Amino acid sequence: MGGRGAAGYRATAFAALLRLGLLLALGCTSAKSKEPSGPPEVKVGAENLARAERAELQSGPTISGNLQPRRVAMVRAQVGGQVMAVEALQGDQVPRDKVLARIDDSALREQERSAQLAVASATAARRVAELELARSRKLAKGGGITERDLERTRAALTAASAQLAEAQARLIAARQQLDRTVVRAPFDGVISERQVSMGDYVAPGGPMFAVIDLGSLRLEAAVPAQNLQELKEKTAVDFTVAGFANRRFRGEITRINPAVDPSTGQVRVYVDIPNEAGPLISGLFAQGRVETLTAKGLVLPADAVDLSTTPPSALRVENGRVQRVPLQLGMRDEVANRVEVRSGLQPGDTVLRGSVRGALAEGTRVRAMRAPGEAPEEEGQALGGSGQANHRPDAGSEGSDDAGEELEGEDGGEDAGDELPMEDSGPLAPEGNGDRPRRQPRPQSLTPRDEVEPFDGPQPPSHGPFDELEVAPAGEVPGPAVDDPPPAKVPERRAPEPPADGRRYTRPPEPLR
Repeated sequence: MGGRGAAGYRATAFAALLRLGLLLALGCTSAKSKEPSGPPEVKVGAENLARAERAELQSGPTISGNLQPRRVAMVRAQVGGQVMAVEALQGDQVPRDKVLARIDDSALREQERSAQLAVASATAARRVAELELARSRKLAKGGGITERDLERTRAALTAASAQLAEAQARLIAARQQLDRTVVRAPFDGVISERQVSMGDYVAPGGPMFAVIDLGSLRLEAAVPAQNLQELKEKTAVDFTVAGFANRRFRGEITRINPAVDPSTGQVRVYVDIPNEAGPLISGLFAQGRVETLTAKGLVLPADAVDLSTTPPSALRVENGRVQRVPLQLGMRDEVANRVEVRSGLQPGDTVLRGSVRGALAEGTRVRAMRAPGEAPEEEGQALGGSGQANHRPDAGSEGSDDAGEELEGEDGGEDAGDELPMEDSGPLAPEGNGDRPRRQPRPQSLTPRDEVEPFDGPQPPSHGPFDELEVAPAGEVPGPAVDDPPPAKVPERRAPEPPADGRRYTRPPEPLR
């Protein structure tokens, strides 16, 4: 009976696996039978698609060059000496007369003091000469001195006045030299270079700082001489700057060089660019266009137009298929790399662009790939117009009803989801609020199901050990199979025998710690 019970369990497991394999095979056959037939569909990335839309185009000579500040000053040392302090660094915004550095002025202060003493001495000498002249005039009126002596006192006063003027000039020069030991900013601007540090020795005329005014920049560019008639002063210039790809700036032509460069055949133009907010900096590369002509119409990217055909054409996607349409082009915007389409397309039409144009032939079925972060499209929705959706087979179609059902295990059904009955026989557990300890609940053991659901699927062929199948009754543990080896014997544990003298020995208690 035990052997037959084990064989019954094995037959049931084999039948379940066979049923699952048949269900999977039926589902795959149904899915393959409903796959759409026809040419394969090509997925196209969003970067290879463009839409015709109305926008503004501009045409004119293109210019390019590096931005330069209108005012640049190289601050140099006016006196020699050791640099005692540096109070400005690269990138600092400095107002006019802001102290940038200080040079040792101890020697110049001594010169200033000497010049002050010389002025005081010359002032006293001139005062004495004035008193001598006044006294000589009185004596000359009374006949006490001759006219010759009076002339000498007048000459002495003149010499004293000259000495005083010279001493005052030396004092002014000493003070000027002393003031030059403090290096200041010549105008409002930004420190772009710093070539000295504290402790360095500078000679008169040595470079120390470079200050630039970023409030107004200048773009110096060259334009072909054949476009000279399109250039005029006060003409607007629209351009982009490296580092600001999604932002456009505007300026105007202020000067045009009256001579053509004989080596290049180009004319230099100077464009002033307001920069009060300060986003632009010196040295950035700018590329733009002189706005001589502006128009508005239907535009396409230049790489979406095929110029190798006559007339030019584009690959339009309509109802999910590629279609070549001829175009009539208009103005071309070299800076924005767009062209005007006067006929052949309507606003909102989708066309192919880039290298994918040469890879797809007319009539190819295409589908747009969803870009990262974009909402997913409905299944079967094609590009270009409404189109007929190619629906995929539903998950609940033929052959998949049984596959979608949940397989119930031995413990499945209603009893598997119910809470287990608990009994109060676990160990004691203290409460968190100081109450009496209570016993933790312990889950009761589950009993195996009393019945085994009959299997109504295809039966395996009867051969070998499956000729007669029996299921073990409820509560009976199946025994070993006929061919199974006997279980190993477990040695029986016996209690220790008491001592021969009949006395009982006890273990002494451990001492308290």
